[in-house]
Amino acid sequence: MRVLIGCEESQTLTVLFRAAGHECYSADLKPGKINSEWHLQMDVFEAIKIVKPELGIMHPPCTYLTVTANKWLKDQPKRDSGKLVGKERRDARDEAIDFFMRMWNADIPRLAIENPIGCMSSVFRKPDQIIHPYHFGDPASKATCLWLKNLPKLQWSRGDLFTDNTTTEPEYYTTKTGNRYPAWSMIEAAKIKNLDMRSEFRSKTFPGIAKAMADQWGGLQNTN
Repeated sequence: MRVLIGCEESQTLTVLFRAAGHECYSADLKPGKINSEWHLQMDVFEAIKIVKPELGIMHPPCTYLTVTANKWLKDQPKRDSGKLVGKERRDARDEAIDFFMRMWNADIPRLAIENPIGCMSSVFRKPDQIIHPYHFGDPASKATCLWLKNLPKLQWSRGDLFTDNTTTEPEYYTTKTGNRYPAWSMIEAAKIKNLDMRSEFRSKTFPGIAKAMADQWGGLQNTN
């Protein structure tokens, strides 16, 4: 199949789909990190026109869509960090919603859009599936929403007589006050001092989920 991974500069998924024999490209405004020949450094909608993908897996930026920063939507004094608040942040959220919906309405027969829990569940519709990395063998808790078009839900199993166990136990970090947080986010991400790089790390696709996408969706019959 012709496959496009939108808003992916890590090329994690691109490499796996290429290894499975698909004509796969990543597209992002940033340069690709592994193979520039497989990467289109451009607007993702221009990339869609060029590749004409039969399968698209899209990762629209979640900064203004996620629920974790809802408190900054209210009118309030500007932040010293320069992060958007109030009307500016609400406007940025509206632009992010439009970007998401343009992806959803793109001319791609099979489509998956990935994002954390956020406002798209209410302004668009609830996701078809919510998964965690620990469902696919990575010991991390990170709720990942999938909106699917002509694609089956990703299959995972805790194991029974007929299926192997694909899961593992998530690892957590407990603070002195007793609060519990995902270890990958609290420990690994905290080591990264550059905020943009930390955000990039937190938005990464975990290997187990990436492999499941390549194996399960890449194994579907060609649409032609």
